[in-house]
Amino acid sequence: MRSSKGQRDLAKLLRARGFTTEENVHHLPGRPDIVLPTMHVVFYHGCYWHQHECLRKAEETGLDVSRRHMIRKKDQKIAAELRKLGYRVLTVWECQFKDDPTKEVDRISAIINFDLSDFAGGPQISRS
Repeated sequence: MRSSKGQRDLAKLLRARGFTTEENVHHLPGRPDIVLPTMHVVFYHGCYWHQHECLRKAEETGLDVSRRHMIRKKDQKIAAELRKLGYRVLTVWECQFKDDPTKEVDRISAIINFDLSDFAGGPQISRS
């Protein structure tokens, strides 16, 4: 599957911050959009397909209630499977990334750096 422009832009910005990224990793559940060697996975969710709250009225999306429920359940199941494998699952919503890409990359960087600094005996990584 091909990455969306937003996914490619997010990966590019993370690499610019010094993170190593791998995209669309086939061997992991849900085929995460971005995987980092720090045991973090990032899903770039399109607001329409994954039914983000920015879509105020469900009727506007054209998806019926059972379809929306199925999509949310699938996302939750994939996240749970990845957590069982030891990954931290992060989600970036299309609307938030489009509004302020730097803020979203700052948020991801902060989470990763916090997790690494909290890891006893683990590497201390600072990113600018």
